Amino acid sequence: MRRIVQHCIDAGLVSGQHLSVDGTQILANASVKSIEPIEPPVSLDDYLTGIGFAGDAVTTHDDACDSCHPQDKDFHGERFTNETHRSTTDPDARLYKKSKGKEASLSYIGNDIIDTKSRVILDTKAALATGTAEREAALEMIDTLETYTLSCEPSTLAGDTGHGSGDFIADLLDRGITPHIPLRASSQPEPIPTWRNRTKYAHIQDKRDKKVRETKARNFVRFISSSAQFKISQKLHKRNEHLFAEAKKNHGMDRARYRGLDPIQEQLYLIASIQNLKRLVSLMRRRKTAVQAQILEIVSCVTLIPQFLSWVNRCTNTLSYCINKKVVNLMAIKKYFLFYGALSS
Repeated sequence: MRRIVQHCIDAGLVSGQHLSVDGTQILANASVKSIEPIEPPVSLDDYLTGIGFAGDAVTTHDDACDSCHPQDKDFHGERFTNETHRSTTDPDARLYKKSKGKEASLSYIGNDIIDTKSRVILDTKAALATGTAEREAALEMIDTLETYTLSCEPSTLAGDTGHGSGDFIADLLDRGITPHIPLRASSQPEPIPTWRNRTKYAHIQDKRDKKVRETKARNFVRFISSSAQFKISQKLHKRNEHLFAEAKKNHGMDRARYRGLDPIQEQLYLIASIQNLKRLVSLMRRRKTAVQAQILEIVSCVTLIPQFLSWVNRCTNTLSYCINKKVVNLMAIKKYFLFYGALSS
């Protein structure tokens, strides 16, 4: 994939100045029926024996499920969380829902960072479906852009509200990138936090510095959120969604074809490579059309050369006639040019 991206950069398709990042949900290749409670490394009896508890062995038996099929599970009244349950089919998959009101399903998060103008995917990353996956993957992808020979350094990054946390925005500012990202917090400016007493503990001072750093970062975004560049970046950020829709509809990104995080990463690389090749072919086709138009223009100019030479010949004959007749009046010379020169052909 990186070679294809470098080809797009060498062809002049990518500038890298204005970027956009987003993430999408990818359904895992596993069923909800494969979810099982995370078992401790030792059995309950061994654990009780290890802590010195002497008693009868603890056994459980559910008579209600004697006639049930082994694959039929009763989830009624049971609460699933990623901390207590895992899928036996795909242990890397996590229960995740993209927004409120939707059901949770075993999923991964696919992240893309693109050049906003050309829609070329500069990097893609598969991540576990957690609340901070999109922000962590975005920072990793930004750091990998140093491997490319971009014509311009990244100056702006557009994102959605999921990237609007204070720590992520502060990390972007530390990298010299202007965040065109709506905040998850209120739009009202925050006062810079201060403390009455100083502290001599390093960990407390680090927490205070982090809070001040994030507050300044959020206030900076509030200051630039009314600018025209910010609004344009948010409008063009939809191109990320267009690429995700194209990948899910035409290239099978709607569902994981493999199991495990690394195979999902390979799938994203293949899909991004196909989409970048489509952008590159489209550019070459437009350039071919432009070259053909230039060739036609040159050919049309060449066809006018005989007419131009004929006009030069008529002008030369007119000047020769004026010199022989010793015509010095400008109006008369103009008259000869208009009439004699046109008739001498």
